[in-house]
Amino acid sequence: MNTLAFWVQFCSALTTFSALAVLLLLFIRSRKPAAVHGVFMEAVFFLLCISALAGTLEQSGMHIHPVLYIVCNCILCVFFTPVLAECVFDITGYRGLPVVSVFPRIYGIICLIVYMVFFLSGRMPSGALILNILALWIPSAAAVVWSLFHYKKFSSGTWQKGKKIALLLASGNIAFFIAGLYIKFFSVSMPYVFILSFSVLVLFEVFVSCASVQYPCTGDAVNISEWTSLYGLSERESEVLCKVLAGRSNRETADDLYISVKTVETHMSSIFRKTGTKNRFELFTKLSR
Repeated sequence: MNTLAFWVQFCSALTTFSALAVLLLLFIRSRKPAAVHGVFMEAVFFLLCISALAGTLEQSGMHIHPVLYIVCNCILCVFFTPVLAECVFDITGYRGLPVVSVFPRIYGIICLIVYMVFFLSGRMPSGALILNILALWIPSAAAVVWSLFHYKKFSSGTWQKGKKIALLLASGNIAFFIAGLYIKFFSVSMPYVFILSFSVLVLFEVFVSCASVQYPCTGDAVNISEWTSLYGLSERESEVLCKVLAGRSNRETADDLYISVKTVETHMSSIFRKTGTKNRFELFTKLSR
């Protein structure tokens, strides 16, 4: 068994599982489409890591049922590219031609057809390499290149705070890919390094976003505390009020707090009711007295 490859795959699986759990909680809390895409992406990544770990363990003498590989490979062929594309579009804020969103799904079906042809013909050793190149390497490389070319659009995307670390991770992946052309270990580990990088970006972004809501947006902690006590605002309403006083729109507030715009509107209605105001102008006027 290749010990180094095992630990790369194990670390990827562990990080991916952590990111999956965090995004699942985020989705339950916010119901945002970006969180849904992230959940599916991390689920596919985790499945890939488990499949790779099973293959590595089988090399050491452990018996793994072949059905596991068949199921995992079929799922990866169909879902890897489309889900990865949705996540990359979320990150870069891309809202372009519908055909661009449809192409990854068609590509996933093509990968499944290629896999089934090799599987049914009994040529899986060579088919496995082609499957890795078609279903994993090419989509991963395309995702990295797309992210670099659309780097400036990160500010309008879902994960704005991870802009610099995303650039760093993408550059690292390209360097890893180039090294893989000459060194076997790098070529074998390339997909898992990409998975590890993506999961680190998710954890970093969620952590920074959650940590950022711990402090009042206006910088006046005393007034926020007084208003919360005076008007009986909940903790979440106080957070929304902070964002409003900082001049954030409902959409921006929703993105900052990882909740839906509808939830922000509900909190704003509650704040208006508790403070006896009808709109933001009256709210600002009353709180500035």
